[in-house]
Amino acid sequence: LIDIRSSGVNFIDTYHRSGLYKNVLKLGKEGAGAIAKIGDEVDKYKVGDQVCWFSIQGSYATHIVTTMDNLSLMKIPEAFFTLYDNDDDVFDVGASVGIQALTAHYLCRSVYPVGEQCTVLVHAGAGGTGSLLIQICKKVLKAKMVIATVGTEEKKKLALQYGADHVILYKTEDFVQRVLKLTNNAKASVVFDGVGKTTHKGSMECTAVRGMCVFFGNASGPVPAIDPLLLSKLGSIFITRPTLNHYIGSMEELQWRYNELFAWIQAKEVSIRIGQRFALSKVFDAHKALESRGTV
Repeated sequence: LIDIRSSGVNFIDTYHRSGLYKNVLKLGKEGAGAIAKIGDEVDKYKVGDQVCWFSIQGSYATHIVTTMDNLSLMKIPEAFFTLYDNDDDVFDVGASVGIQALTAHYLCRSVYPVGEQCTVLVHAGAGGTGSLLIQICKKVLKAKMVIATVGTEEKKKLALQYGADHVILYKTEDFVQRVLKLTNNAKASVVFDGVGKTTHKGSMECTAVRGMCVFFGNASGPVPAIDPLLLSKLGSIFITRPTLNHYIGSMEELQWRYNELFAWIQAKEVSIRIGQRFALSKVFDAHKALESRGTV
């Protein structure tokens, strides 16, 4: 039994609420808190352990029950409690380091291993996953150029703070033409697109010859069907629509991802920004803010 101190809010929660992803009755997948009670046969955890998780369905709650062999459950590093000003901040970070941070990690470390010669385009660069992709690609993996798209001047400032070399205001600029200009028509080695329906065509047009366009979210709606012949016409590009579950196939793989993320956070190479906080009773307000692109 876990006493939940913070619950994470993610786009997948809105998909569950709306029915885009079917047959999910309890909302919320991730959170952080302290273990309040354990069963007689539990030997991996003890009462008082501070933990975080990214896959316990129904985490919009005050308490939740899980098993000790839940792959997503992880102890929060003790060092975090000296890294942040108070315990509440640690639990907020713990509830945020799951889906979004693990997604950013598998995208740029496994789906398309970003390196120093890469030019990277990240949509929604001020959002949770987008901001982490910028930081990891630029500050950790030392990508040659990281370009981000955002919707407002406020978000542009944030994306620049995260390390983006160039930030495009997609509402007032043609992001395809800007990417072509910034790259001298070479385009991006990889495009990370979590927006989906409204950006997918431009994302593919921004992808370099033999580059990869990664669709990992549906913020504006699902990506429609794509004719394989179009990939040839655009430069023999690759497209993929991955999901986190297929990139944490074992405890060892998950632990590797967490270890790198925790190390980067402790070294202050990567920061987790808590843009907004909502009371549990106001969770629908959080969904509305997320769906309206009003979060940072």
